[in-house]
Amino acid sequence: MTPNMNSDMVRAALMFGFSVSEIETAQSLCKYGPVLKIFKNGRPCVLKRTGFPRSSGPAIADWLHGLVSRGVRCVAPLDGFAENPRRLPEDKWPGDWVVYPFIEGRSYSGSKYDLYKAGELLGDLHANVSESAVDMISEPKLPIRDLNWVKSHLEMAMRTCETKIKEFLAWSERVHRIVAIHEECRLNLEKLELVTVPCSWDYKASNLVFDSKNVPYLIDPDHAGRIPRIYDLAISLMLFHNDHQSSPGRIFLPGEWFIFCSGYMSKVALGQDEMSSWDSVLVCAWVDQALWLLAHWPEGWDDEREARYLGSLSWFNPDEYNILPSMRNFGDLTAKERMNVLSYFIDLDGKINSLPKKPLPRRMILRYIADRLPSYGHLTESAVNDTLSQWHTFGEPALLRRELCEAGILMRDRGGLSYYKPTVTEIEQVAT
Repeated sequence: MTPNMNSDMVRAALMFGFSVSEIETAQSLCKYGPVLKIFKNGRPCVLKRTGFPRSSGPAIADWLHGLVSRGVRCVAPLDGFAENPRRLPEDKWPGDWVVYPFIEGRSYSGSKYDLYKAGELLGDLHANVSESAVDMISEPKLPIRDLNWVKSHLEMAMRTCETKIKEFLAWSERVHRIVAIHEECRLNLEKLELVTVPCSWDYKASNLVFDSKNVPYLIDPDHAGRIPRIYDLAISLMLFHNDHQSSPGRIFLPGEWFIFCSGYMSKVALGQDEMSSWDSVLVCAWVDQALWLLAHWPEGWDDEREARYLGSLSWFNPDEYNILPSMRNFGDLTAKERMNVLSYFIDLDGKINSLPKKPLPRRMILRYIADRLPSYGHLTESAVNDTLSQWHTFGEPALLRRELCEAGILMRDRGGLSYYKPTVTEIEQVAT
């Protein structure tokens, strides 16, 4: 019997019908909570107690079974038990016990392939809306923090970070600027009706297992609820690399985010309200998730890897992480072709290192770098060149500028003195 196994675990295993010999050979899979690998009639299973779930165990189970029936790669409570999930009698813990299938495989590696497939799986989760998930807790509006919450957490974060972050004064000014625009972002978002779907609400690398075919599975969906999918995407950007030893000790680099987002966009076509609200969603997600961590997780700074992650989260720059609207219209490219474009032409800093020769991948790269230019107003030629220079490695901004104009992605005014980007709709009309 695993030394971490307490009386509640034993009672739960007996409740599900595991034999004494099966319980004695169980293995602990998590140092933070009761998660056991345990065999039932020779079949490996996972017996675990959910943490502090937002939805009930049965509601999450219905959602997961609906996803599996649609071919989405996630675990769902195993059949063959009288009741799964279920509660221990007289248990005061808010969660349920549940038995999932054990997925044999490897952890997330941080490779470009893993990034793309992880984004693709999140897209599958958002695109396959199960009618059976009606009983899940629902947050039709974004879970945005009020002014009192923000103020108190900002004070706690400042006390913690004062001794942890180099250039603290510069960081403090940056954080106060983000917090200052939070209220305006909140008011903007309250006016919108965003697409709400069942979400894992905790999509992280630590909750993925890649099987023998290199296919990722979601393995820890116990915090699920209905929220705007654009918010679930934003908190994935913040938290994906948190608390996972085989992932980099930092948030996504811009190039990694592009790859992840491209996988996501291969499955989901976001609406115009979602696209236009992204900047505000990102600010609110940072305040909700990052500010909470910086205020409540001081012990994270004591671990070298987690300290690097907290440091990168602290200095998060929303301007480097746009939603990439141009990536949603490349259905003619297969997933493998998309991966080739991402692997060969964009480095992990998000910079393009060359232009593809084939027309469709070339247009994909041009539209990627065009996303780095402002979507409003007119820019001088010098301003365009300066921005393009920051996002490629081969030192030819004039070439890129001409290519963008020839493709109809960037336009010059009649006098030829300034440039501007057409609307997304205009770009799509040119492309077709």
